[in-house]
Amino acid sequence: MTFPPFQNREVNLTFSNQKKLNRQVTTHLENTDTFANVFNKSKSSLSSHCAGFDKSLNSSSNLDDSNELQKETKNHEGLRLQILRSISPWSNGMPRENSIYKAYIEAILNAKDFIYIENQFFVTSTGVDSQHRSSIIENRIGQAIVRRILRAAKEQKTFKVYVILPVRPGFECDGKLDLWSPDCWVARCQIQLQAESICRGPNSILSGLSSEVRDWREYIGFYSLRGGDFTSDGKFHAGQIYIHSKVMIVDDEI
Repeated sequence: MTFPPFQNREVNLTFSNQKKLNRQVTTHLENTDTFANVFNKSKSSLSSHCAGFDKSLNSSSNLDDSNELQKETKNHEGLRLQILRSISPWSNGMPRENSIYKAYIEAILNAKDFIYIENQFFVTSTGVDSQHRSSIIENRIGQAIVRRILRAAKEQKTFKVYVILPVRPGFECDGKLDLWSPDCWVARCQIQLQAESICRGPNSILSGLSSEVRDWREYIGFYSLRGGDFTSDGKFHAGQIYIHSKVMIVDDEI
């Protein structure tokens, strides 16, 4: 497998006095580019080359210092910006760093009115039943969502979570529409994992809500998008609008 170097080298941060953010972004791009080039040349000598990388971004604490970043990223309009990333040994040659994931968890738990999530995939676990196979999933965004909804229910406050997903995960199955064909096993696995994340099994979101709230529909909904139109022969055709983005909006503030 060949990993191409980072192509988009021009990063424009149009904020005043953002020396720390500019340094972090530049260092990250340089390390990723260097790692990709080294990986393509020689997998066996990877560790020796990685030893010379700039380790200043190796720790998530450098990117999670919200107090320091907020002081530095306030421009004249009061906008706050924090640089987050996800890397791992295979993508950047460094230990796993998941500040995006931690930012998701913090934003969900501190949400006031609503959460809007739009994602190509949705695989998580509440981790309630350690014996169930879904407990091996380390992503706990589902657990954070359940906790925030239960708090709203206890306080008897209105709170909404909207999750937008594609009807069918992005695996072509070699062009076959039949999910039961041998070529569609990856799509079937993804659908199963998402079902266990949302509604099937003890570690699903709805399982965590059903025993605690009167009607989970008052708090959370899962949706897909579909578009349609008439062709020249007068027939109506419809199909899914595929969700490929990875977005979360919290209270129109994050």
